[in-house]
Amino acid sequence: MKKKTHELLIIMKVLSWIAFFGLCIKTGALAITFFVSEFINPIASKNLYLGLNLSNLKQFSNLHYSAIILLLIFLTALKAYMIYLVIRIFLKLNLMNPFSTDVALLIKRISYVALATGALAMMATQYGQWLSKKGVELNGLTEFVDSGAAFLFFAGIIFIISLVFKKGIEIQTENELTV
Repeated sequence: MKKKTHELLIIMKVLSWIAFFGLCIKTGALAITFFVSEFINPIASKNLYLGLNLSNLKQFSNLHYSAIILLLIFLTALKAYMIYLVIRIFLKLNLMNPFSTDVALLIKRISYVALATGALAMMATQYGQWLSKKGVELNGLTEFVDSGAAFLFFAGIIFIISLVFKKGIEIQTENELTV
């Protein structure tokens, strides 16, 4: 393996761990501030996480407020889980025999998680737009909900890659049997 490839893999591992920890912190911060805003101090809904202000929604309806926050928590948790699966790929990846069943299953699982993330992001966006039509001002919500279409596109690409990996496993197994 070339030295640059090895260095690039190390950099990607480190960046994946940083992204994973960042998303875990974001998920935890959202969960804690939601808990605080619900049970300790309702004013906490003015700054849930990095300027996310859903105090107008909380005044409008506590049920809708809880639903939006739970959607955001679940979205960030799904993103963290997706990055965790990438980290697991780095731990199982063997560049001498890259096509393994474990890696193929992880790639397929990433495509399913990306599909769920995209669908959930689109639901959250539509739900936010519906609430906006009801007259509720949702300050900063659109910055927290990424484009669901991007995740759906990503899911399709990753699923195709998982199919290529599956075919690669078949070819690699066939080559091992003929040698």
